[in-house]
Order: sequence, then C-alpha cells, then structure tokens
Amino acid sequence: MIDNIGAKLIYRHKSIFADGSIMEMIIWSVPIPVKGSVHPYKYRLFWGRHGRRIVGYDNERGKAIPAISMGGNIRIASSPSRR
Repeated sequence: MIDNIGAKLIYRHKSIFADGSIMEMIIWSVPIPVKGSVHPYKYRLFWGRHGRRIVGYDNERGKAIPAISMGGNIRIASSPSRR
C-alpha cells in the first residue's frame, strides 16, 4: 500500500441544507496517484441526512463498491474501472 503522506488539500466544501441534509466534497492533490487512477487526485463525496449516509463515494481502492441509498433501498453504483 502506498501512503500519500504529502497530500495537499486543494478543495473542501460543506453545505448544510434547510432539510438538515449535509453535502461535503473534498479533493486532495497526491504525490502518487491512488491505485487504479492516472491522475494525481484523491476525492471524496458525502451526502447524508438525519445521521444516515445517503451517498458516499471516493476513489480509494480496496473499499466496498460505492453504495447509493434511496428510501432505504440500496443500489450499487460502480464506475467502469471497477467492473
């Protein structure tokens, strides 16, 4: 496993909406591309409400396939590189 100790935060945005949902996007510049990527970025997206994750996605390998939950049902969302 390659550790990106020299990662630099280049973008972070967090919004809290009137319905209580939270959306957060974070992007780092990394010295070595994340395994499976050709670009020098690591990113993460989160959207949740009432203490539950509704959408969670990042480009770090070795984790479960990103899941999108809508109304309690789980749909699996995958990128072409993970098929």
